[in-house]
Amino acid sequence: MRVSQPMRPLASLASELRVSGVGLPLLGVAGLIGGVVTGDDAGRVIISFVFVAVLLGAVQYALGFRWYRSAIAAAPPAPDGVEREPEAQTPRRVGRTLVVYVVLIAGAILTGRGLGAVIGGVVFGVGIVDLYTWRWLSQREGAGAPMAYREISKSLFASGRRPLYIDA
Repeated sequence: MRVSQPMRPLASLASELRVSGVGLPLLGVAGLIGGVVTGDDAGRVIISFVFVAVLLGAVQYALGFRWYRSAIAAAPPAPDGVEREPEAQTPRRVGRTLVVYVVLIAGAILTGRGLGAVIGGVVFGVGIVDLYTWRWLSQREGAGAPMAYREISKSLFASGRRPLYIDA
C-alpha cells in the first residue's frame, strides 16, 4: 500500500513575489554601494553591477517569468481543505529567505575588490523580475482571474518552481 505525504500549506504567490520583488533589489543596491566603497575603480564596479543585473534579469525573465505564466495557466485548483498561510506570515517567512542573500552580499563586500556589486547585480536582476512578475500577477488577479498559490517549503534554499495551484 502506498502512503501519500500530507500536502504542504499554500501561500499567495503574489504576496511572496511582492516581498522578494522589493527585498532583492534593495539588497542588490546595498551590494552595489558596498562594492563601490570597497572596490578599486568605482566606474568598473558600477559597470559590472549593471552588466550582471541586466544579464541575470534577462535570464530570469526568459526562464522564470515565462515558467510562471505557463505554470499558472496550467495550474490545477487547490485541493479542498488545504491549509492557507495567513497573509501576515508571508512577509516574515520570505524575509527569512532574504537573510541568506544578506549573508552572501555581506561576505562578498567584505571580500572587497567590488565583488559585492557583482553579487548585488545577480540579486538585483532576479528581484526586478520578481517585481515584474508580481505586477503581472496582481493585474491578472485584479481583472478577475483566480488567485495563484504556491506550496510552502520548509527549506530556505527551495526552488521557486514549487507546485502552483489556483482558487477553484
